[in-house]
Amino acid sequence: MREHPKGREVDILRISTPDAPNGSETNNTFSTSFEIGPEGAEFEPFESEGYSFGFSEPERNLHKQTIYDSLIDGHEFYDPSATQPMEASKFLSFLNLNPVVKELKSYYKDLQHFHYPIDAMLRTIIYQRLVGLRHTTQLATKLRNSWRDTIPRNLGYREKPDGRFEIPDRRTIDHFVRKRLGRTGTNLVLDLMIIELRKYLARRRINLGRRIAVDSTPLEGMYGDEDAEYNGHYELSMYKVHQATCVDTGLSIAKFVSRANDYDGDYLIPLIRKLQRLGIAVDEVIADHSYGDFNNWARLNVEFGIKTYFNLSKRDTHRYDGTPSKLKKQYNAMWKEADYVPEADLDYVLRFLLSHGVVDPVGAYFRNQWLELKERDPEAWKRIYDKRTTAERFHSHVKEQLGLERNLRVKGIEPIEVYTNLYWIAEIAAALTRVQNGIKASLLRANQRDLS
Repeated sequence: MREHPKGREVDILRISTPDAPNGSETNNTFSTSFEIGPEGAEFEPFESEGYSFGFSEPERNLHKQTIYDSLIDGHEFYDPSATQPMEASKFLSFLNLNPVVKELKSYYKDLQHFHYPIDAMLRTIIYQRLVGLRHTTQLATKLRNSWRDTIPRNLGYREKPDGRFEIPDRRTIDHFVRKRLGRTGTNLVLDLMIIELRKYLARRRINLGRRIAVDSTPLEGMYGDEDAEYNGHYELSMYKVHQATCVDTGLSIAKFVSRANDYDGDYLIPLIRKLQRLGIAVDEVIADHSYGDFNNWARLNVEFGIKTYFNLSKRDTHRYDGTPSKLKKQYNAMWKEADYVPEADLDYVLRFLLSHGVVDPVGAYFRNQWLELKERDPEAWKRIYDKRTTAERFHSHVKEQLGLERNLRVKGIEPIEVYTNLYWIAEIAAALTRVQNGIKASLLRANQRDLS
């Protein structure tokens, strides 16, 4: 380990590079609508005071190293790795946030005349998560005491005539997150960055979100948090973070924060709708059993045209009301309906029955097929379902490497959502930086030095 002449520690970002598979190009559009409730109803965007999360390597690559702050390794971008690390603020200096800033300024009119550059403030809150700083006091100290002002320069702050840089203090950073952005703003920043990532990957023929793994992870609340509910399964007072992870990139690209005992299945269709609003076309969903009720089996396959693969429990057995013959029999019994078509094919029968409220038999039809595959070819079944572990790796990554749980210091479901949003933004920012600079493999890599 080299030492800085003044003994100053510098935060290192390390990223490794396995391959990611290719997909096809998409040209979908985006509508700025951010929130959906569990039943699919859209909420009006609003701000809240406070802070709105998990893929880890088989071994933890957390690092602490001292290097020269003067960046003697040059100014060309390279893909950071364990053997060739990059100082974290320098890494972020290669992140182009112009499209995000443009949309933010059109949404928040008061940001037009904000004292500090918006892109610099965004890089600052991303930097805080990548290097694992719990308090904004620590962050402000790093900005103020950076040797040769390397960190403020890399993050994009303005240089004053005396050679120093205009940098925000702790209160200004907190105000930017809590008041200027809030819940709506952090959701907007995250959505805009995912849209940019989707566009860059599409140019490289990688289809972001074509296959997604859906899972929830517990987030233990702070002592005295009245919004945190006790969950008997986890034996914690906690929240749940429901998230959709792209199987091909390992990145979580949509999420909701819920109370601890909310039913998981209510959040699956809202996640799909959110992805669609981001211009992401989903073909397959792999999810835990808790998301696999008959409503989700039926609606995702028939209404959304998405293949679904939910885990099966020992109680899940073949249902005869979900066989083609029984479904057609029930369909023919509804011959008085205006949209009844004699001798209709099975696809029409399924759509018809679902539109008339016959949900469970339609869902059972698709679950029966999944059960039959497990009985006929358990290895093929396992290969498909094991892709759900992508979501678990993301949980582990954000919790263990970026410190989602150990850095928590806010209470209430709305501040918790803002707090978790900031970690998602950091993950997507690291991936977007790499993609913007020609890297398309192994996008879930944003390791920080171990501060524990």
